[in-house]
Amino acid sequence: LLIASDATLKTNASSLTIANAIDNSGVLDLTGGENANDITGEGITSISGGTVTNTGAITQGILSIVSGAALSTNASSLTIANAIDNLGTLTFTGGTNNNDIAGEGALNITGTVTNADDATVEQNGLSIASGAGLTTNANDLIIKEGIQNDGTLTYNGGTNKNTVQGAGNT
Repeated sequence: LLIASDATLKTNASSLTIANAIDNSGVLDLTGGENANDITGEGITSISGGTVTNTGAITQGILSIVSGAALSTNASSLTIANAIDNLGTLTFTGGTNNNDIAGEGALNITGTVTNADDATVEQNGLSIASGAGLTTNANDLIIKEGIQNDGTLTYNGGTNKNTVQGAGNT
């Protein structure tokens, strides 16, 4: 499936079953569902409604999650040239995040996640679920409303400037 630079495809992710990767140079607007497809190209993938559960690799110029929408994925599945613009809910189920994350959304950690050095996470909220863990440089976290840690938060350097609360270990 080829999405040209001047084109937009708006669909539920579950409606797409593509044998090869989706080559997106335009806008792929997902309204919910499950994405098992690899998405490549210089385009924009937007999560504009509902919850999208991703098991494919997403390599794009821009990834945006609008307010009220959600994306659940392994962090290692995302390679975004520009920062992830998260105004909704982004859930990492595991893996390594190599992307900057900006916006007024929430980042949830439900598995074991490593945030790569210099991958800045600037969000309104960050939560680490019980049994989950996040390893990061403290300087890379700018969390406006504080960190809810019910799992394990490990700093591998830097200075923490965020409020951390919860029953977890830091």
